Amino acid sequence: MRRNSDNEDDCTLVMALISNFSVLSFCRVGDDKWTNVEHCLNHLQDVIRYNGQIYAVDYEGITVIYDFTGDKKMRQIANAPKARGDEHRYLVESTQGDLLQVVRLFDYGREGICRSNDFKVYKLEAVDEPVEPVEGRPYYRILNKRVIIRDKFKFKWVEMESLGDQAMFKEELDCM
Repeated sequence: MRRNSDNEDDCTLVMALISNFSVLSFCRVGDDKWTNVEHCLNHLQDVIRYNGQIYAVDYEGITVIYDFTGDKKMRQIANAPKARGDEHRYLVESTQGDLLQVVRLFDYGREGICRSNDFKVYKLEAVDEPVEPVEGRPYYRILNKRVIIRDKFKFKWVEMESLGDQAMFKEELDCM
């Protein structure tokens, strides 16, 4: 990922999800090693650069922004779309520039083989009135700690009925 700024040299940043806990790590050109993002969500499933910021989603659909230039903190941006069971989540930028959360629902057949059986697609939309965190879940979990959510959200995930004239391609670990 490249960042251009009048005050700073260009830099390239590579992001990766590492380990069984899917820890978000990064490496910049010139670094000798990978750096783990502190206070990261548990079990991240995807990460994307969108509108100049890093977005990540965990297995429950909790989506956060991580700012590498400011206070270097993570903040949740919206309530998670409703979970429906065994699923995997992906973040995708649509051809119209919208941030989408794709949820691949799956089950295990008699042979124990994982098979996709449905998809849900949600679009991140700004709201006029800030939204309260979901009752009973006013926190997200980061490596053995709960982070209390005190702020209302300025965005919400809205389920899409159709992709319109867009197409989406999905493979096991990626979606575009």
